[in-house]
Amino acid sequence: MTDEDHGAAVSKFLSDTMGDIHHPVRRRVMEVFPKRPDVERIPDITPQLLWKIVEKVPEHVKACYVTIAALGLDTGEYLELTKEHLRPNIRAIEAPGTKTYVRHGTLHVDERLWPWVERAIPSPVRYGWLRKYWKRGLAAAEADTSLRLKDLRHCMGQWATDAGVSEARVQSAMQHANPSMTRRYAKQRDRGEVARVMADVMIRSA
Repeated sequence: MTDEDHGAAVSKFLSDTMGDIHHPVRRRVMEVFPKRPDVERIPDITPQLLWKIVEKVPEHVKACYVTIAALGLDTGEYLELTKEHLRPNIRAIEAPGTKTYVRHGTLHVDERLWPWVERAIPSPVRYGWLRKYWKRGLAAAEADTSLRLKDLRHCMGQWATDAGVSEARVQSAMQHANPSMTRRYAKQRDRGEVARVMADVMIRSA
């Protein structure tokens, strides 16, 4: 077993024992383990699937998942938000960032989604229940139950890129320090375009 495997095992044990992946003791312990190489994980979540899942979770947590996805928030970052972070006059929030997710700044919200954000902040539940309700929602929606709560933070980048928003604008909105962090979404879009071309070529030749 490698150091990274040990780290994953310890991380799971601490998360299960303390009931919170963001528990300060777990964070301090995990700082001594080598970090895994960054994997370009792209969630298998469409806007239609998200709304289907949201329909299946309890009323008091529906807005949590909508807000995380709409703003591209890390779950730890979301859980740090309070009413003091809301900027209702300009429809924005001040993202405080966390020790593990350093983004800080103003995140703008379209007025059509603002009511969801106001209902979601502060979070009505802590991480443990937020994750449990997510898993239950996946099962009730007959979705892949391996989809992670943290996958929601990639929805903003992927969906905006797929809709034609430029990489530069997506990078600015998500406040990525490095363009390569944003490039993952364009790669998925580009692969989809190549797949469509291949289908056209093959079907025309049949």
